[in-house]
Amino acid sequence: MYTFVSDDFTLCVPICYGAFFDHHTSGQGVRLCGGQRKCFKDSLKTNLRKCDIQPNKLEFLASDRTGWRSLYKDSIQEFENSRVQNMEEKMRLHKSRMTPSSSFSYDVCGSGYASRIGLYAHRRTYL
Repeated sequence: MYTFVSDDFTLCVPICYGAFFDHHTSGQGVRLCGGQRKCFKDSLKTNLRKCDIQPNKLEFLASDRTGWRSLYKDSIQEFENSRVQNMEEKMRLHKSRMTPSSSFSYDVCGSGYASRIGLYAHRRTYL
């Protein structure tokens, strides 16, 4: 058990087994909207799984220091590369949805518009 001492309060936090609370709401039984706040150990396990490291084998893997260093550096690099690829793919999909389907076209110049009002607004420039 470690004790965190601040100016106006003292909070005992079991490292890796407890949650860090806001000092304004701790001890008052207040729950946040949207569900419970994750404990440190839960977010640690989630991040380890995203890096393809099994949390139950963590002590065994960390006992070999050189192997552990290379494992976590490679895992983090792979995770970061896949995260960037996923973000780029999401951006590409989002941008492809943003392009209007030209269902209305103007015969004079051949330009296409997604809505009828856009076509009428463009036709006014030729009048």
